[in-house]
Amino acid sequence: MRKFKEEYLKKHQMEEEELDDSYMQHEAQQFTVGSRCRLADTLYLGYIAYVGLVPEINKGYFVGIKLDQAHGNSDGT
Repeated sequence: MRKFKEEYLKKHQMEEEELDDSYMQHEAQQFTVGSRCRLADTLYLGYIAYVGLVPEINKGYFVGIKLDQAHGNSDGT
């Protein structure tokens, strides 16, 4: 996601501080809570648990995924 944000900022000639809560809104709203998903370029499966803002983390929209099995630092809960 970090690389995507870097490319987005470069394409729109913006600094990260210029992002607002609408960042990634259109893209995030393409997802439906409860839908099954697979993380890109992996075999990790789960479902979409949340779509919306998470001001405690950063500006913009987030898609929260609950993995079927714990992986890495978090299983999505």
